Amino acid sequence: SLTQVARREDLFALSAVTGEGVDALLDTIPDKLKDPRSEDIIQLSFSDGKKRAWLFEQGVVIDDELQDDGYKLAVFWTELQKNRFEKIT
Repeated sequence: SLTQVARREDLFALSAVTGEGVDALLDTIPDKLKDPRSEDIIQLSFSDGKKRAWLFEQGVVIDDELQDDGYKLAVFWTELQKNRFEKIT
């Protein structure tokens, strides 16, 4: 029912006759297909420059704090990015 559609973000009312509602559905699809992201805190030593640079190149760093023994970084990334990061030597 239209009342149910109005209350839920994952339902779309579409008209096969007029095309009404199709644009809203198409605008939403890319966001639904994106990989989910999560936030993590990473500690890197000063010698981990390659890893730190990779994180910045990926655009996932949301906070970067200089500490006595290295860097503390908050990152917002996908599982794929996390897996790739773990393989950097």
